[in-house]
Amino acid sequence: MSEPKKWHRKKWIRYERENSNSLWHVDWHEIKDPRWKGLRLIVYEDDSSRFIVGYGVYPTLTSRYSVEVLRKAIGMYGRPGQILSDHGSTFYAIETDEGRRD
Repeated sequence: MSEPKKWHRKKWIRYERENSNSLWHVDWHEIKDPRWKGLRLIVYEDDSSRFIVGYGVYPTLTSRYSVEVLRKAIGMYGRPGQILSDHGSTFYAIETDEGRRD
């Protein structure tokens, strides 16, 4: 009778870079607290240290707000090597009817 296969733990840990500023995560969150009803939070987080390098609270999700917070974070902590986001419209340029990108 053969033994069942044993699972081995992988030697890498997901989403943990060795060096700060090599990767930032970004995402929008709906604030659940009723005192902040209708507001959204955007957060940029350093992958290595888990330090919040930038954040903002806004009434809507827009690419303009995403870039505004990113520019402030870069001004304070320097440019990251990479940024990881979902593929939401607030992180990618969308052509308008006039042909320009917002």
